[in-house]
Amino acid sequence: MRIIAFSDLHGDLQSLNKITGVLQEFDLLLVAGDFTNFASAKVTGHMITLIAETGIPALYVAGNCDLVETVELYRSLDISLHGEGKIVNGVGFFGVGGSNPTPFNTPLEYSESDIRGMLNSGYREVKDANITVLVSHPPPKGVCDKTAGGVNAGSLAVKEFLQSHEVDLVVCGHIHEAGGIEKIRGTAVVNTGPACNSYASIDISKEQGVSVKLESIL
Repeated sequence: MRIIAFSDLHGDLQSLNKITGVLQEFDLLLVAGDFTNFASAKVTGHMITLIAETGIPALYVAGNCDLVETVELYRSLDISLHGEGKIVNGVGFFGVGGSNPTPFNTPLEYSESDIRGMLNSGYREVKDANITVLVSHPPPKGVCDKTAGGVNAGSLAVKEFLQSHEVDLVVCGHIHEAGGIEKIRGTAVVNTGPACNSYASIDISKEQGVSVKLESIL
């Protein structure tokens, strides 16, 4: 399975157009939050349609700059991974959207306790899959999460979950300047960076397991 993943598009239709131009090379799209910039469900629905018209299936979590109605829209279309899990071609995908609390009072922020509950809920639905992929808007604390000011702004709940569960890959975003690939307890973590700059290209096979790299969108 070939997967493309991006985060933090923030409603940038020019970058979305570039991404849809390469979708045919992949089997599945993962969107790790902040698809919009505080936009309504109507605007979000239009953007989803642009992706759906390519014929490539997609799974989404919302980001902290998306609205509650975005979460509800994803669920109504059965494309949500927020506190949920789905198995596609034997690979288990589960996720959590929004973020841990920020100084900015954005629309979708959750306590670490709530994030922990959503992680557990989604994982239960995919735990028997041979390969599991977590799509989380916030990175795990201390991994791909350092802000320009030097603060590790990721989620403690995501970090603790990865320390106690077997997960093959984490796809995240949220901290724009922290794009990159790191590992925690043997789990690869890719912060895709903002979609105007980059996306993640992921290959999954029974023989080779999971491999991931960042690709420039320019």
